Amino acid sequence: QNEDLIRSWINWRPSQEQADKCGNLIVHPWAFLRNEVLAQPHMHLSMDDLNLVAPIDDFQGEPSARTMQVIEGEFYEWLEFRVAPEDPESPMFIRMVAPIQQDLQVEDAMALLSASANWHEDIIPATHDEQLEDPENLESMFVINEQYGDDDNEEPDDPTPDTEAPEILEDDEPELEGDIDGDQVVGPADLGILLSLWGQPGDADLDGNGTTNAADLGLVLANWGNQLP
Repeated sequence: QNEDLIRSWINWRPSQEQADKCGNLIVHPWAFLRNEVLAQPHMHLSMDDLNLVAPIDDFQGEPSARTMQVIEGEFYEWLEFRVAPEDPESPMFIRMVAPIQQDLQVEDAMALLSASANWHEDIIPATHDEQLEDPENLESMFVINEQYGDDDNEEPDDPTPDTEAPEILEDDEPELEGDIDGDQVVGPADLGILLSLWGQPGDADLDGNGTTNAADLGLVLANWGNQLP
């Protein structure tokens, strides 16, 4: 029942004012993404591992998974259909729902899944010499599935133990995890900032791992609606 809500979160776009403050949002359309991935074999996922087949006309089975993901600034949504739905190792074909609706042939499906797996790498022109590293995680995928001292003034070390009780410092203001904009409530404004900084370091990197990603989104959602008195 939360598909529409999740879709609206992932497919969020900044207002013009927000975009001006955060920088340009570069969106690469599907045709560009497909061509660039296909032109760079080092980005391709193994066909044996993907186990893809051509779309089956009039297929009557239910999708085994639905995936929503932002790739290179564009929102993608697709369905995965297993030929034998009861077998998780069965070959599958893919139906793209957004940004366009179409059943994907094997090559196109491979390009989509390869771009998805390489979400954290820059999709660069195929003439570039730099090789992208193999992806180590897929943490930006959202799948709905049935299953700082002054050294010159430092005092020398004092060998005498300090017996004074340590001073307890209190923060001027309590912190609310997920409150990125500091308005003391976790809500749409914080989500907007997080999505505008997706894949980058900064204020939206709530867990401090160096990049804004699904883990930070989870912290915002876990505290959604919470506010300080």
